[in-house]
Amino acid sequence: MSNATPQTAALADRNAPLKHHSTPPAGQPFLSIPQVCQRYGIHRATAYRWMQERSFPRPVRFSASCARVPLDEIEAWEQAQRSVRG
Repeated sequence: MSNATPQTAALADRNAPLKHHSTPPAGQPFLSIPQVCQRYGIHRATAYRWMQERSFPRPVRFSASCARVPLDEIEAWEQAQRSVRG
């Protein structure tokens, strides 16, 4: 039986490495970092800070120069933000 709380689970996730894939899963949409920035009207540095703080989904790296954020994770994050703000 696990004694993990949401806080300890979040801390464990905070230390998780970036996800790496050689190809994107079929049919799963992704957003580039510039698309994420445009979606929220933020600077690229803000997007990376959110990701580093683990308050925003981390990108999936497909190659050294290609990282994308899964749209379903972004939408789940948006839903969580709406529920927190009420």
